[in-house]
Amino acid sequence: RLGAALMSQLDYERALASFNKARAINATDPWLFINMGTTLSQLGQSSEAINAFQQALLLDKNSAEAYLRLGQLYIHNNNFIAAEEALIKACQLQDDSYHIQLSLADAYQCNSKYDLAIKHYFAADKLQPKSQNIYTKLDKLILYGGSKKNESLLDNLAEELDRDQGMQSWINAWLVEE
Repeated sequence: RLGAALMSQLDYERALASFNKARAINATDPWLFINMGTTLSQLGQSSEAINAFQQALLLDKNSAEAYLRLGQLYIHNNNFIAAEEALIKACQLQDDSYHIQLSLADAYQCNSKYDLAIKHYFAADKLQPKSQNIYTKLDKLILYGGSKKNESLLDNLAEELDRDQGMQSWINAWLVEE
C-alpha cells in the first residue's frame, strides 16, 4: 500500500524502494510487479520495467493490465510491433476497456494500420463517448495516414459511424475544413 501511495504522489524513488521491500516478503502478487513496472517506467528504466511487467504476466497470464502497461511502454520506446502484440492480448482479455482500446488504436496507427486504428478509436469512443482525445487522434490519423482525400479511410470512418452523433459532428466539422 505504501508503494502505491508514494507512486500516486509521484515519489517514484521511494515507491520503488517500498516495492522492493514488498517483493522480498511476497513475490507472488502480480500487482506488485505491475506497480513496480509502472514506477520503473516513470524513472526511465525501461528494461527493468519490461522485466517487471513480464514477471507480472508469469504470475498471472490473464492480466489485461500488465499487457496494457507493457504495450504502452513499448509504444513509448517506439517498439510498435511488440506494442501491438501486447495490446492485442490485453484487448482479447478485456475488450471493454477504454484505455486498452485507445492504446491498441495508437499501436495500429504507429504501424500504419489505419483501418484497424479507426476501428479501435471508435470502440474507445463507444466506451467513453465524445472524448476530445479520440477526436484529436483521429485528426492526426487522417493527416498522417494520407491525404484528406484518402477514400479508404473515409469509407472506414463512414462504416464505423453507426449513427454516433458525437462522431458525426466531428466528421462534419472535418469535412468542412477540407
